[in-house]
Amino acid sequence: MSSASAIPTRITLKIGELSPLVVKELGKSADPARRAAQMLEQWAEDAADARIAQRRLRDLRAGKTKAIPAVEVYKKLGI
Repeated sequence: MSSASAIPTRITLKIGELSPLVVKELGKSADPARRAAQMLEQWAEDAADARIAQRRLRDLRAGKTKAIPAVEVYKKLGI
């Protein structure tokens, strides 16, 4: 693998580049680096979930799929 396509293993951010809410959250942590990693992981998961939801909504609106009422799902699951 060439170094140009390698995934960076370290990212450096300056505090001024972070939103005040993120800085506040990191300030509460005993281990800011670990908390930052957790926050980035959560952000990535949320972003992936949002992309999936947008695609599903687009498919629903385009008629490529249909919604199943929750009552039917619960009934099939015996809930």
